Amino acid sequence: MRYIGRSEEKFLAGEFQAQGLTTAEIRNKNVEKLFRVLFNNCPVGIYIIRDGKFQFVNPQFQRITGYSRDELLGLKNPMRLIHPKDKNMVREMAAGMLRGESLPPYEYRFISKQGEIKWAMEAVASIQNDSKRLFLGTFMEVTGLKQVEKELQDREEHFVIMAENMLDMISRANADGILQY
Repeated sequence: MRYIGRSEEKFLAGEFQAQGLTTAEIRNKNVEKLFRVLFNNCPVGIYIIRDGKFQFVNPQFQRITGYSRDELLGLKNPMRLIHPKDKNMVREMAAGMLRGESLPPYEYRFISKQGEIKWAMEAVASIQNDSKRLFLGTFMEVTGLKQVEKELQDREEHFVIMAENMLDMISRANADGILQY
């Protein structure tokens, strides 16, 4: 990933001044360019919803979902991507975050364009733009993490069953010799 530093910022300002822009216009153009670089190069999926439809989706969001930009922008209902069993939870969590409640990012299943059920971790925020309310979402695929969690849980359950059904005594002590199990 490439970061924009002071020298590039000055270059951008010079580039815009050559076009006859005011300092405020230059500042806005610089902010816009910085936003575009961040939006397009971020390793996290980012989207903006207005009036119940995707308005912007970054390349990472497209990659994670398997849908092209045009397909996502053309969806009439973004909730269509969410697994049916998780839709109510997603609505409740998103509504809480949008009410300003301090909630951790939430996880849910979504269905990719290829029909695969995957896991996502998401956080949303409400943004007021002119007279419209926008929803900014950040979205990470966590399917691999969920698989590892499940494997660890299965192994722990297996270990507990083995330990509880053994005829020999099993014990575990910490470094101070205190029995832990």
